[in-house]
Amino acid sequence: MYLYGASGHAKVIIDILRANNENVEALFDDNEAIHSLLGYPVLCSSEVRGPLIISIGSNSIRKKIAESLNVTFGKAFHPSAIISEESEISEGTVVMQGAIIQSDVRLGRHCIINTGASVDHECVIEDYVHISPHCTLCGNVS
Repeated sequence: MYLYGASGHAKVIIDILRANNENVEALFDDNEAIHSLLGYPVLCSSEVRGPLIISIGSNSIRKKIAESLNVTFGKAFHPSAIISEESEISEGTVVMQGAIIQSDVRLGRHCIINTGASVDHECVIEDYVHISPHCTLCGNVS
């Protein structure tokens, strides 16, 4: 897996990928002064390839980058997250440590379900949304 963005959010996604025994090939970043993050190489953003997760916390920047790239996007779910088999999770989305995704939840593209967040039954989360740490969404929230 490749990541786009080499800062704090990327560190958490790296932890998720490591917990799943997935390889992190490299990261990409627009800041040419960054050459590594947690021991992984950081490459120029003009070299982007996939499968890729955009590891940038800003919703608007994630959207801008996703819309500008023609690559396959991955997903990442921490093994401590509880995710219903009846949920639907779109490309580019990450589910952090301790999050809960209940039955019939629909998560859009490139969402962040942050640490300890709970998204209950029949919620619909649109593309590029960030559900903050320990946030609780009751059933049927859009």
